[in-house]
Order: sequence, then C-alpha cells, then structure tokens
Amino acid sequence: MDPKDFLRVANDLAKLDEAAELRSAVSRAYYAAFHVARKLLIDMGFEISKGPGAHGDVCKYLGNASNPTVEHAGSNIGDLKGWRNQADYELDLDEHENSRSVQNIVLITEQIIEDLEQCCNGSDRDQIKSEISSYITKMKGDAV
Repeated sequence: MDPKDFLRVANDLAKLDEAAELRSAVSRAYYAAFHVARKLLIDMGFEISKGPGAHGDVCKYLGNASNPTVEHAGSNIGDLKGWRNQADYELDLDEHENSRSVQNIVLITEQIIEDLEQCCNGSDRDQIKSEISSYITKMKGDAV
C-alpha cells in the first residue's frame, strides 16, 4: 500500500463537517507522514523498531539528520503525532472538530511528505544518511 493513500483519505475526511470524520482525518494525516518517513528511512538502510518504538525512531532519526528541512519535518511529524493522540483519545477537546483547522493539518502533512521525499531522494540523501548513521552510532556508544 502507498502510505500517501492515507493522505488522500485524510483530505476527503477533512472536507466533511462531522466530528468523527474530522478526528479521523487528523489520524490518517499523521499515519501518512509517519509511514512515508518510515519507508524513506528504511530505503536508506536504517532499521526502524517494530510496534510503538517505530514512532520515536522516525522522529529521532529525522531530528538528527543535520538538514534543517528534514529536521523540521521530523519535528512536524512529532506535532502531528500529538494532534493525532488528541483527536483519538481526548474526546473532550474539540479543536480537531473544526474543518478549517483539520484542513490545515492536511496541508502541513502534504508539505512534510513533499519535503522529505525531495531531501531524502535528492542530492542531500548521502549527507542525511551519513548524519543519521553517526547519530545512531553515537547513541549505541552512549548506551554501553
């Protein structure tokens, strides 16, 4: 499955004016960005944890790429995860029941995906891969 299909679903849901659909749009947007980032990292040769640890791996690796665009995308994915958690678990908060707000989240997600694909598949790929590898090596050394 193409993870960007989640973005298409998020976009469709964000146009509806019902709480469940809008909250679901936030969730689908997050998973679109997460899975695109995860796949890009795996394609560069990085191991990503299975299960809940994968979410932290993706943000940590992107956040240590020494590329401002990639680091910003990683930070934004972290924000998306927080919004997804609010939409899925904090039903007393209604901020993700506003169509305009949710459509903005979908736009942010589109930009994250575009930026990551451009950087991780472009001329910066080798530098990004090297910096993330250095980060992983340092973390393994610190853990000993």
